[in-house]
Amino acid sequence: MSGTKAPHLSGKQSVSARTFAGAIGSLAVSLIAAFLVWCWSRERCGENPALLATILFATTVLGHAGLATTDIAITATLTGTLEAIRSGGNSPIPFDELMEVSETTFAVEEAIGSGTRI
Repeated sequence: MSGTKAPHLSGKQSVSARTFAGAIGSLAVSLIAAFLVWCWSRERCGENPALLATILFATTVLGHAGLATTDIAITATLTGTLEAIRSGGNSPIPFDELMEVSETTFAVEEAIGSGTRI
C-alpha cells in the first residue's frame, strides 16, 4: 500500500456517510441513556425531579450530539450497570461476554506485537 487509500475510505461522500452513521449511533445511545436517567431519577426522587434530571442530562448530551464518540455509549452502559447493581438485577453486559471481549483484545494485541495472524 504505497500511499493509496482503500476505495471505501476515500472521497468526501464516504467520510460524510461515516460521520452521519456515527452521529446516528450516538443519538440512539443518548436516548437510551436519557431513558435510564429518567427511570432511575423517577424511582429515587419522583416524577418532577426525574423530568428535571432528564432535561439537564439531555441538554448536555445534545450539545455534543454532532460528535461521534464513545463517551455516550460508556455513559449509557455505566448508568445501566449502576442501576442493575443498585436494584439487584442483571448486568447489561453478561460477564461471559466481558471475558470473551477481554481475551480477544489481548489476542489481537499479542498478534500485532508478534506480527502473526489470529
